[in-house]
Amino acid sequence: MVLRVRLAWLRALGMMAACAASMLAVDPPPPAVAAAFSSAFVIADLPVDATGKSGVAARDAARAAAQKQALDLLLQRLTAPQDWPRLPHLTGEDVTDLVLDMEVESEHVSSSHYVGRYTFRFDPKGVRALLKQANIPFTELVSKRIVAIPLFQTPSGVHLWDDPNPWRDAWNAAHGPAGLVPWVVPLGDLGDVQSLDVADLKLPAADKLVAMSQRYDGGDIVVAAAVLQDSTSGSPTPTSGKVTVPIPVTLQITVTRYGATGTDSESTSVSGDKPDAGFYLSGVVATERMLEDLWKKVSLPSGSAAPNAGGPVVSPVGGGLSATHGGMQVEVEVPITSAADWVKLHDRITQVSGVVGTRIEVFTKDQVLLQLTLSGEPQRLALAFAQQDLALSAGPNGGAMILSPHAGSVSGTLAAPGGVPGAVPVPLAPLPSQSLGTLPVPPSSAAAAVSPSTQ
Repeated sequence: MVLRVRLAWLRALGMMAACAASMLAVDPPPPAVAAAFSSAFVIADLPVDATGKSGVAARDAARAAAQKQALDLLLQRLTAPQDWPRLPHLTGEDVTDLVLDMEVESEHVSSSHYVGRYTFRFDPKGVRALLKQANIPFTELVSKRIVAIPLFQTPSGVHLWDDPNPWRDAWNAAHGPAGLVPWVVPLGDLGDVQSLDVADLKLPAADKLVAMSQRYDGGDIVVAAAVLQDSTSGSPTPTSGKVTVPIPVTLQITVTRYGATGTDSESTSVSGDKPDAGFYLSGVVATERMLEDLWKKVSLPSGSAAPNAGGPVVSPVGGGLSATHGGMQVEVEVPITSAADWVKLHDRITQVSGVVGTRIEVFTKDQVLLQLTLSGEPQRLALAFAQQDLALSAGPNGGAMILSPHAGSVSGTLAAPGGVPGAVPVPLAPLPSQSLGTLPVPPSSAAAAVSPSTQ
């Protein structure tokens, strides 16, 4: 059972009412609220481990340390590495005030030891204010959900849908909807097995990847291929007599991302004492952070000064924006085919990161003239709308912009990976760099394995 504690409610009540409040708060928030919450402000699958004079004392110490660690991870997620030395470091109640709620994913308490796994949701307004006060550029633009396909290689063979596949198990156990680059893992059912197999992934056909993306209503396809090294089974190695010691293991991970304009790959690695569930989960976390780092290179603000209130701003797709006290305003024409079509489009528009207000100016049977109020940087507008499968383009004669649905970053438009020998090589090897959808081409050194810190 997952326990969600709404910390804001607990603080608002007195100490005597805290227990009652926590009992009332075990249910998740209403669906409408949960759906609207940005995954950028969720830190998931955070492990905790603490000791104390009692199990309760160890638990309290673990939770206090965990929420501070979660906030530090969140601030690093939203900002560029070069700005991390300037990040604010809060403690105590200052951290608690930014936590909306906490989920206890799992926990175990003994007489003096506590271990668990938490998920935190932070207050977006409070976090934004904190970073703005520190004058640090940040992004909260969430990528369209990717479809992650875990591929596991051992000396006995390559495992995709079949078992055992502890690498795939780790992805299934992790919290895919969190972060700047949310993801979903295919079910591995008969439809998936018929769509893709190991042979397909050596040089996948575009139509098969498109079909897999559409099946899970996702964007780009990401194949996360992992090779376990230094140990074939994770069994301890005998030393003398009955004494055994574990063999350190390394998981080499190659991530190949298939987007609308081509294919590219990145590599990383994690090390541990034994290939248990926590070891493979650390590999998932390292992969998530690598994908988020790539995404930040295109989604972070450029650091240019904000426009003067009321002054014209030229958008990267043509047309003009008017800056006001409440944010930038822009007129867009939205072609529609019916009222039902408009309802669906409007839902997608309101989910675009940076859209803070909408107002209908003209509504006809085939078009809606809409005024949008936006926050954020104009240079990121087209990218933000693209994550909801909406294309923002210049209107005729510098008039209202045109906002229309499109097939998305991969669905229906995926470029064939022609010329790329072995898109997911077995055994794994670095791939030559090509363009990668909306992501930048990584530096040539990116193929070298690194060991990033885990969440």
